[in-house]
Amino acid sequence: MLDWLRAMFGFQRDNVRNQREHLILLLANSHIRLHPKPKPFNLLDDWAVDSVMKNLFKNYKSWCKCLGRKHSLRGSIQCSFHARVSMLHISQYQHFMATTDPENKSPTLPLPPAEVDYSKVDVILRFLLLAASVVALAVIVSSDQTEQVLFQDVLLPQPAKFKYSPAFVYFVAAFSVSGLYALVSALASISVIQKPGFKLKFLLHFIFWDALILGITASATGAAGSVAYIGLKGNSHVGWIKVCNIYDKFCRHLAGSIAVALFGSIVTVLLIWLSAFTIHSRVPK
Repeated sequence: MLDWLRAMFGFQRDNVRNQREHLILLLANSHIRLHPKPKPFNLLDDWAVDSVMKNLFKNYKSWCKCLGRKHSLRGSIQCSFHARVSMLHISQYQHFMATTDPENKSPTLPLPPAEVDYSKVDVILRFLLLAASVVALAVIVSSDQTEQVLFQDVLLPQPAKFKYSPAFVYFVAAFSVSGLYALVSALASISVIQKPGFKLKFLLHFIFWDALILGITASATGAAGSVAYIGLKGNSHVGWIKVCNIYDKFCRHLAGSIAVALFGSIVTVLLIWLSAFTIHSRVPK
């Protein structure tokens, strides 16, 4: 086999001899370490060939996984044919990596730096954003309250509803969009885990849309919070009276909904930071 490679690719005779000795030592070392011991012990076991092949092509498979590509090597050893194919792969690898001819020597690629995968963290944060959006909506929608209010010496039932304020209507619309986006983006993030080759493209889209959703939810939270603060404290300079001393349930629901919405905005900021950091970590130093 080695002589055939020398004839096909023009390797030097001494190089072929050295690589034959090196290959014999690798296979013998792997064969001795097998447990349980193969029978008969004086014949090379196919699993020893498989072990040597896995060690030699570990970096190659790591590169393929990093690039999202399937490697072109054969499967694990199952028969003598696969053992011969593995021996051919090993022989080619040794000769191409160890040849002393400068014209034939190919530059070796460095092993990519170990990359920490934050895809699962991204999925968790997106489900947190979904939960925050749903809770904020549920709390503010259920905030309606009706109380007896004195008007011209007559007690009249006066309801307080979120739809009476444009700021609260905008708040409901914004977090409806946020919840829908969180659900869709979470499913997309799960698909990225299954297909890592599309990760970079999805991260760029995530940053853009996350920033857009952050602007919408942050502005809605600020608008609703300012109106709620006036309802809590009033404003004596313009004659706006406080109403939370009357509509206590309504104000409690508003406060809880705005607090959850603020949490959702913080989660969106973390999502943007996470996507930006992941892209930055993939840039070669």
